[in-house]
Amino acid sequence: MEFKDFAQNEANGLLERLTHAAQAATEKIRAEYEAQLAALREHAEKETARAAALESDLDTVIDAHKSVDGDRLRFEEELRTAREQLEKARGEIAQLEEVLETEMAQKSVVELALAEKTSLEADLARTCAALDALRVEQQAREQLVGDLETRLARAEAAEDSLRKQSGNMNGLLQTLTSAAESATRQIREEADAEIASLRADLTAARRQAAAAKAGGAVDTPGSTHQAELLTASVRAVADLGKTSNVADLFSTFVRQLAPQFPRVALFRMKGKHLEGERGSGLDVSTDIKKLVIPMSMDSLITRAAHLGTVEDLAGSPVSAANSPLGGKPAAAIALPIRFQGETLAVVYVDSDTAWDASHGAFATLLLQHTEILLTRLTQELKTLKDLREYAGMLLQEAEQMFLADLEGKRPEKDRVRRLHETIECGRQLYAQRAALEGPLAAGLLDAQIEVALSAEPVTPFTKELAIAVSLPQSQRTAS
Repeated sequence: MEFKDFAQNEANGLLERLTHAAQAATEKIRAEYEAQLAALREHAEKETARAAALESDLDTVIDAHKSVDGDRLRFEEELRTAREQLEKARGEIAQLEEVLETEMAQKSVVELALAEKTSLEADLARTCAALDALRVEQQAREQLVGDLETRLARAEAAEDSLRKQSGNMNGLLQTLTSAAESATRQIREEADAEIASLRADLTAARRQAAAAKAGGAVDTPGSTHQAELLTASVRAVADLGKTSNVADLFSTFVRQLAPQFPRVALFRMKGKHLEGERGSGLDVSTDIKKLVIPMSMDSLITRAAHLGTVEDLAGSPVSAANSPLGGKPAAAIALPIRFQGETLAVVYVDSDTAWDASHGAFATLLLQHTEILLTRLTQELKTLKDLREYAGMLLQEAEQMFLADLEGKRPEKDRVRRLHETIECGRQLYAQRAALEGPLAAGLLDAQIEVALSAEPVTPFTKELAIAVSLPQSQRTAS
């Protein structure tokens, strides 16, 4: 085969292949075009439907636009008004910003002022607390001043009463002086008569002794002792008559008994007990001033004080036989010194050996003469009675102030302290009034306190009074 034919065949073959490829490509392109055309048609239909919808919406919008034109005009008017209000608001905001800037500038000043206010409030709180403390202290001082003024008013009233009594006492004093002089003359006459009688008895006894001696008789111990007692009686009566006050009279009584009795002790009545005051012939280990005999105890001395009669061991119960000076004596006698029905003191004497009846007669004689001499000291005893009543009044005032503190619900510590101060003030007032009345008057206030403390039943006043009078010195001087 020739090359031409071969080339012609190859070209025909290629042409067929190209033709088939072109047809295939054309078919593919046609299919794609148809697919695209279908899609475009579908899209066109959608767009047509959409255009129709849009036309409908446009018609609606056009219709709405026509109705909105009026609204637009109103809206524009409202918008213009809103803009004007906005501009006005902006102006106000600008003004407010200026005010705010001013306030911010003042804020630091305000903060400083607040800090200073807080500091001032703290200072004010401290000042108020101090003022409250001062107010409480002032109230306490005012109450104390009120108490002192009340006491002063009472003291002034008492002073006025005493001044009036003093004025009235001048005439009474003259009367009492005359009466006392008359009583003194009478007592002296009675004492002189008694001394003369004793001296006559003594002279007769001496004559009998001299006659018996001249007749060759020997003096018996009894007759000699009786003569000595007669001599001692004369001397004792004379010495007792020289006394000028109650304390001296009691001291002389003890001193005149001492030569005839081994042991002598005088006990003063102090409230509800007897307290030792002076003695003779006592053991060196015995401190008479520390001897205290309660009136509730059954003893020879308390029986004499209660009954107001001379008591001795004869007929006394066994419980009353013991001596307050120690031991169990063979003979003892208790002599109550009384004035106007009141026992002032009891003189107790005893001995380890028995004595005869003349000893009792001697002691009784001195007791009776002592009580007679007490009438000469009526004014002193009346003063002691007045002082005892004054001491009771001071104690009563202390109780009234305590009850006021108790009702006011003061703490116990303050009540006790104030009660102690009241008692100490009462001691000073009493000491000033009793300063010129001698040692017998010195212990009357303490005696009244002891009576109150021993009273039954125990009251809140007596309970805290016991604490107040027993405070140690460190607490007494505190506050």
